[in-house]
Amino acid sequence: MRLFKISAKQFSILLILIFLLSNVGLIAQTESSDSISNDSINEYYEYQDEYEEYEQYDSLDEYDYVNESSGYLADLSFSVKSPIGVMNEKFNSTPLGFEIAGYKQINKSLPLYLGIGFSFDWYETHSITYFDISPEDGYEYEFSEELCADIFGVNLGLKYFSPRSFWVFNPYVQMNFEYRRAFSVINNRNLDFDETINTDFEGGSSGFGYDIGLGSLISLNSEEVFLNFKVSYNSGGGLFLYQRNDTKNASYVSDLFDHKYFPIGFLTFKIGVTFL
Repeated sequence: MRLFKISAKQFSILLILIFLLSNVGLIAQTESSDSISNDSINEYYEYQDEYEEYEQYDSLDEYDYVNESSGYLADLSFSVKSPIGVMNEKFNSTPLGFEIAGYKQINKSLPLYLGIGFSFDWYETHSITYFDISPEDGYEYEFSEELCADIFGVNLGLKYFSPRSFWVFNPYVQMNFEYRRAFSVINNRNLDFDETINTDFEGGSSGFGYDIGLGSLISLNSEEVFLNFKVSYNSGGGLFLYQRNDTKNASYVSDLFDHKYFPIGFLTFKIGVTFL
């Protein structure tokens, strides 16, 4: 049998060709591997991040959207205050009001929010009507004088959410430090002409207090809007407030009230909406 004979020169050329072809193959394989790593490897790590984010929950219903929010909360709520303790024995009004507040998450790793809020409560309204002669034209007209007693508040608060939600509930605890200002507005009107003659502010009184409460956000099948319910105890420094005295008979509406000092003590119920 005849064997092929290859000279040393031909053998050297063959080795060079094999080396070049193998390097071309490796370069092509490397380029292909690099193109895969830019896409599929990144997709793999994105999948891993999403899986790790959700794997701690038994179901998606338990995922806590509050703790995964943008870090800001906005509250709008309506309130009813029921006097308790010593105030319940002497104060016969039930304040109604509303509050707006905004909060910022202090640290992304902790569901603790710091914020500021503004509240306004009406606790007494009364009016009287009378006839009087106008000094402008000398004719007799029917007038009304109405007193509206209010409490304005500014609070600095901390709100801490549970690390996990429960079904549609995301509970929280909250504590506010408050500045309160009690005052009254008296409107005088000419009823025949349906116009306001003048408006006076009276009876200013200020004080500081606190508010401690428990609440919960309630899911509305939205990741941005929640129903908000809260019960809290409101106390601290007292205020001079108007107290209706039915034994008085006066020509001016403010004379129908006693202006007394009351130690603040309310059980407050709030319901509203929270925006994430």
